[in-house]
Amino acid sequence: MDLMGLVRGMVALVLVVFPNASWASLVINEFLPDPEGSDGGREFVELFNTGSESESLSGVSLQFANGATGAVWENRWTGGEGHFLESGQRYLIVDRNWLGDPAGQAEVYLGLQNGPDAVRLVRGQDVLDLVGYGLLTDPAMMEVEPAVIAPGQSLSRRPDGRDSGNNRSDFVLASPTPGAPNFLPFSLAVVAWELDPPTVDRLSMPVRFTLEIFNNGTGTFPVGPILLRVAGEEHSSLLDELPTDQERRISWIFQPPIFGLLELEVLVPHPAGTDTLVLHPASLQVGPGDLNLNEVMAVPRQGQGEWVEITVGGGREVDLTGHNLRDEDGSWRPLPPFTLAPGEFLVVAQDSLALSGWRQDNLAHGAVGGCTPESAGAHQVNLAGWPTLNNTPTGDRNFADRLYLSDPAGHVIDHLTIGSEVALIGGESDPGLSLERLAPTPRNPGASNWAPCTAMTGSTPGCANSVAMAGSIPTGFTVKPRVMDPAVGISTVHFQFALTGQQSGWELRVFDLWGVLVRDLGGDNLGVGPRDLVWDGRDDHGCPSGPGGFVVLLEILDVNFNRLAREKCLMVIR
Repeated sequence: MDLMGLVRGMVALVLVVFPNASWASLVINEFLPDPEGSDGGREFVELFNTGSESESLSGVSLQFANGATGAVWENRWTGGEGHFLESGQRYLIVDRNWLGDPAGQAEVYLGLQNGPDAVRLVRGQDVLDLVGYGLLTDPAMMEVEPAVIAPGQSLSRRPDGRDSGNNRSDFVLASPTPGAPNFLPFSLAVVAWELDPPTVDRLSMPVRFTLEIFNNGTGTFPVGPILLRVAGEEHSSLLDELPTDQERRISWIFQPPIFGLLELEVLVPHPAGTDTLVLHPASLQVGPGDLNLNEVMAVPRQGQGEWVEITVGGGREVDLTGHNLRDEDGSWRPLPPFTLAPGEFLVVAQDSLALSGWRQDNLAHGAVGGCTPESAGAHQVNLAGWPTLNNTPTGDRNFADRLYLSDPAGHVIDHLTIGSEVALIGGESDPGLSLERLAPTPRNPGASNWAPCTAMTGSTPGCANSVAMAGSIPTGFTVKPRVMDPAVGISTVHFQFALTGQQSGWELRVFDLWGVLVRDLGGDNLGVGPRDLVWDGRDDHGCPSGPGGFVVLLEILDVNFNRLAREKCLMVIR
């Protein structure tokens, strides 16, 4: 063969092995084979021109093969004469009776099925692109490895047009973006978040919000500020450099400024300075939601069973449909679908028959639990798959269990932590003692809003809480210091408390351990606010009281001098 013949043979060989380069610039960029709900009218395939020049779609076909029957290809769409796709542009092929947005350039029957299956682009005998997905094993139906598939998520090249020749590495699962870029240069996704505590019942309580974010864009975020916005207030933190495909954890501590279900917004200035990325990861319930946890029995007596009492948080009846309850280690369980009116109680029980038996036994012994038997059992139901409340901490957490109550939108609207420093409970040595809520919102910003039941029965399921009936209104009453010791220079003590809400006045007296009045420190009726009284250890006659133990009794009054509550503290004089 002469030299020219050899060259012509090499050229012919090259043309056979490598198809026209312009054909390979057309790729399947994104497709949705398994939409949420029914597939009809929701599937789509997006083509993309990765080349630098306009491409003709004439004669280009989209084909499908069912993994159950192997590489038997069926035509789904073929480009017509005069159809061109410009460089960097997309061509959207949508399923017949398309329900999505935007409208496609072509509407055909796609029938992609949910894997293991494959799609490909061909022109004549040349395969321009091939994508296998699902649990494929046939090498003729994929490039190296099949792409992973999941319901409701697209298989998307990241970045757009990337083609390494391996389906699994080229395609990632993502939210569908038909006719639009698969991923933006700068984009963040929320991986996880945590509120500690999950809800708050007062404005004075600090909250830690921890956010874990993922850079699902194609560019690196430089070091810069990241803001948390809550009810118009902004709290700043710092975002370290975040390359694509990496995660970062950021925390803020803040105090909620108002009551209500507050949306938490996270703002990240766009690195290009053109915009601000806004994430809406979570909401925080501050104060009462539409429903409240009101009483919890986590350590029942033998045969009583665990239960949780729920009340309406506001002044209007609540449809319980869509509301859910769970504990720390369990899954959400729906509340029964009926309407709860203000003043009514819903008791969801591990065993409602056992709870009814416990109530009847108490009635037989003369203990009524604060209300009539008819009202007590009005809304008492079993909860399917009871979560079984823990009473001692497990693993690395510092609490035994935690109850969560959610609204129909999935927002946590109330919670109670059990078996920790923030929520006292009877424990295994004192079974049958429930934990009761004092009030919808704490009357004292510094005190717990939960207390052990004081009723003879140990709990009040379906009835008003014993601590509420007793008028127990915590004021943060303290004695500082608890020990008066003149010999070392401690010759006075401070009695400190605060009045809130309907509290208007107070009276304070000091008694010895035999109940004899030692000193009457008087009182006032000046309304809400803090009080700080000083006692020098002298009795009502001006004489030193002498060493010993003393009981300090504080009585809280309303505006008409009616007693609302009594609180006691102990102290010692050396």
